[in-house]
Amino acid sequence: MSILEVKDKTGRAIHLSIERWKHISHEHPELVSYFQEFGSVLQNPLRIGDDEFDERVKYYYKHVKELARHILLIVRIKLRG
Repeated sequence: MSILEVKDKTGRAIHLSIERWKHISHEHPELVSYFQEFGSVLQNPLRIGDDEFDERVKYYYKHVKELARHILLIVRIKLRG
């Protein structure tokens, strides 16, 4: 079950599972108040970076002016094969 489903800037379907949300809220509680921005970060990032060790991992960066914050979301993409 997902608590967030969105297509990213490249058209990839991204979903945030309840299990991953529990991890984020426990390990990175500072991000909980920014949850409403996650879709925007994925749909309109400043840039999408690649992980040098895992081709499935992407880094979505965005500056949210209204919050005076930069947000980084790390996403593991399911590869088609």
